[in-house]
Amino acid sequence: MKKNLFLFLVILIEGYVVLSSELLAIRQTMPYTGSGTDTISIIIAAVLLPMAFGYFYGGRFYATASQSGKPPSIRQKLIRNIIISMLILVPGLSHVFIDSFFHTLLDLGMTNRVVMVSLYAALFLVTPVFLLAQTIPLISNYFSKEVLAKITGRILFFSTLGSFLGAVFSTLVLMAYLGVNETAAINFI
Repeated sequence: MKKNLFLFLVILIEGYVVLSSELLAIRQTMPYTGSGTDTISIIIAAVLLPMAFGYFYGGRFYATASQSGKPPSIRQKLIRNIIISMLILVPGLSHVFIDSFFHTLLDLGMTNRVVMVSLYAALFLVTPVFLLAQTIPLISNYFSKEVLAKITGRILFFSTLGSFLGAVFSTLVLMAYLGVNETAAINFI
């Protein structure tokens, strides 16, 4: 039971981190690219599409690892994905880095805000979201003796609950009372 609780906590945190990172990226890029639906939709797309591919790839990991002759290590894969995601998200959501990134683009003569936000999203959102999205299908391997519909419902519940908390708690509580930079720091932890 404790193992299952821990696994659901990891799923909840993954949902939280992905959605709060998306909102932090939107909020932190606004001073440089504006708040138009065109730039916001690029960030949303840079989260949704890699998430879909991450779910798909994560679901194939066990079969791919078994076919390659290597013993599958889901735990190692999860840890690796989290570390790589963190190494990209930490600078990608850091105000100092974002400010430097967009000022560098401006200094290079780039003024098209859609191109600017697209570069930002491609460099700092696509890969971490792809890796983090693999969490759910990878963790589902630990529930192999459960009834599929029952466990799928629970997994999706905790993932969506994490996303809900990432949307509501990070914006209405953390950003409102602590600030955007502090919210980003909490997100990394």
